[in-house]
Amino acid sequence: MEITVLFAARVIEAVRRVAAEEIVPRYRSVVALRKDDGSVVTEADMAAQAALVRALTAIEPLPVLAEEMASEEQHGVFDRAQRFWCVDPLDGTKNFSEGVPFFSVSVALMEGSRPAFGVVYDPIADEAYYAVRGAGAWLNHRPLELPSTGPALEGAVAVHGAGSLDDAVVRAHELARPGGVVLLAPACASFDMFRDYAERGRRFKEEVARVGER
Repeated sequence: MEITVLFAARVIEAVRRVAAEEIVPRYRSVVALRKDDGSVVTEADMAAQAALVRALTAIEPLPVLAEEMASEEQHGVFDRAQRFWCVDPLDGTKNFSEGVPFFSVSVALMEGSRPAFGVVYDPIADEAYYAVRGAGAWLNHRPLELPSTGPALEGAVAVHGAGSLDDAVVRAHELARPGGVVLLAPACASFDMFRDYAERGRRFKEEVARVGER
């Protein structure tokens, strides 16, 4: 299937609309519950997922693999469907439930195990990051380009899912090698937002700099 500009625009608009109608009105006014696996879920997750399923299947009538489905259903879609929608209606539910403004809506059109098109939308910043396999990536309507140069990644350490900024810095100290690069992967679409989170952003950068000097 060719991903056209019109197709991408319809999906992005659907994601924005669902976020505006089902997620943002519940921000800072929702009760969080614990799922069986210990993760957090809210009414916003469920409402946004139902709305996304309706909107996406209206654009392209395909099976949907969604975050809040039972694992058996998820595996069934992944194993049997050649093409399907993959949806996380509220990526960063813990942040959302605690009033931290770093969360997103994530949608991908999958072809087997490979994404053909994907969008990650931050409703607080109104930023839609999207990409088409083999064609490029954009932030809203601005093309994203790979830098011509960057830091050497030999010996780099990636820290993901540390739980908090302090945990991430401590873990970076534990793992980093002298002169290495520390990569912290936050659960939000923009590293700049994470880095500047609250007033600890400056301390975070200073701590990472010290790791690089070891």
